[in-house]
Amino acid sequence: MSHRVERVTRNHSSAGSRWGPALLDAGPPERARPLEIFAAVVAAVLPVAISPIVYSYTFTPKLAILLVVAAVGMPRLVALALGSEHAAAARAALVFLAVALVATLHSPATLLAFFGSYGWGTGWVFWCGVMGAFAIGASLGDRGRELVATGLLVGAGANAVVEIFQEALRLNSPVLGLYQGTQADGLMGNPVYLESILVGALALTLVRARRRLPWLALATLLAAGLELSGERYAIVLLAAVALYAAAVVRSRRGLAFVVAIGAGYGAAYLGTSHLLHARITASVASNPRVLLWKTLARAIRHQLLLGFGPGGTMAAQTRYSSLALARKLEVGTYFADAHDVFVEVLVTTGVLGLLAFLAFGILSLRRARGPLLGFAVLAIAVELVEPLNVGVTPLVFLALGAAAGAGTLRPVMASSRSEIAVRSVLAAGALLVAGALLVGDYEVNQGLLHYNYSQARSGSEMLRVWAQPAVLTANVADNRAIAFSDPSHWLPITRQWRGIAVRREPTNTQLWEELADADAALGHDQLASREFRRSLRLDEYDTSALIHYGRLELGLRHRSEGIRLLRRAVASAPRSAQALQALSAATFRR
Repeated sequence: MSHRVERVTRNHSSAGSRWGPALLDAGPPERARPLEIFAAVVAAVLPVAISPIVYSYTFTPKLAILLVVAAVGMPRLVALALGSEHAAAARAALVFLAVALVATLHSPATLLAFFGSYGWGTGWVFWCGVMGAFAIGASLGDRGRELVATGLLVGAGANAVVEIFQEALRLNSPVLGLYQGTQADGLMGNPVYLESILVGALALTLVRARRRLPWLALATLLAAGLELSGERYAIVLLAAVALYAAAVVRSRRGLAFVVAIGAGYGAAYLGTSHLLHARITASVASNPRVLLWKTLARAIRHQLLLGFGPGGTMAAQTRYSSLALARKLEVGTYFADAHDVFVEVLVTTGVLGLLAFLAFGILSLRRARGPLLGFAVLAIAVELVEPLNVGVTPLVFLALGAAAGAGTLRPVMASSRSEIAVRSVLAAGALLVAGALLVGDYEVNQGLLHYNYSQARSGSEMLRVWAQPAVLTANVADNRAIAFSDPSHWLPITRQWRGIAVRREPTNTQLWEELADADAALGHDQLASREFRRSLRLDEYDTSALIHYGRLELGLRHRSEGIRLLRRAVASAPRSAQALQALSAATFRR
């Protein structure tokens, strides 16, 4: 089937810009292929995928969709690498995935490296989904690119509408309430992820607004959503979009677009209690990213070639943390992501992974054209200072692949029968896994809501690749020990699940601390001491572990050791009331 690539290339030439319109022009519309319909559905549904009946109401549904994207996209990526206009970029992507796989197998926490930590999911499987999304995007024709752009606008617009309801109603709801009581997050679970989707969608509305004025209303809505998200970086990116519209587009429609986004942002700003100056100064005063990046730069020297494995950023941070970073963060706070896509790739896959990733980026950008490139660039710009996300990053690479396809000179290579067969088998398996993922998370959620241990245990067994479900099951058992005054029965079960959590993620200092607490509650003091020491080997500035270990030593009448540990706790967190009170009580105890 021809995809009229020549006509698309001519549009770019007439636009005089890589960012110009590369969407359908006049003429009979193409008939969308199944892969193009799938890509459009993913673009529309991934930003709005949410379920209030599972424990992680945004992460789990979005990860379930990403699994299917990986299953559909990976055979396509291999096919592109074997021979197509995108062969060089596809081969670089496969090299990156191969390096990431070696880093995964080399990681001390293999399950974590394969699947990422619960709530983040940025393991090796995540990268398969991301690169698979690129391959799907690169395989689209004109009609497919139009459908994907429309899908992205639908997802972004739906999130912006939900934001307005969140701000207006201010519901006390974990799903539809404001994030931390102050910021609207739409259906993304965090305003920083929403920021990426909204600012990227503005690039798509700019092209459409040049042709049809009603699209200006959507631009106004998206700009209002950026203000309601409360994110500072959005101000910079919104200004960049406005400057581009005014300086490059240079038309009445371009000026109208600038006025529209200014009106939307201004109206939202005036209609809320957000204070721009306070938000900017608070960000500058309390931002620990630079300290984190310094810590990770120190860490990567010890794992230069392969890094710490996908999802291993927190292990790198804790093991090589500094006193300055520990004091900057609240007690028990860690970064599961480097808050920069390139630093994240470097830390988790090493220099080899970063080189392959950069090669992929350069090769995929060579022919990239059109508004979908604008979406990809603006959205990835947010991920230069914010975390990767299962609901955002795949869409960035889907748009990047589609933009790369817009600049090709040949029709898209059709899928072979063998590729379709492999894709069908993988997709069926992914659907089964996705279903088990949702059911397991539902069981864990019901177990927590009703203190139902059997449901929590069932869910944790279905989600056996993650430590967090085991932690939640242990918490249910612990609560039952208190509620039913039956510690002799429930405390050993609590300890069992804390041990399971540690085995699933042995590089997590907090899990070792919780296991030590469980053993101390059972009177296994020597075992608890060893586990506290293991926790502190992973993070010598773990204030909570220092406090609990110090109290254990005091209980064992090792007064000098207990006070030494509590002094270390105060040194790592001078503003911690818990550490100060524990040290004061120990110092004046006779």
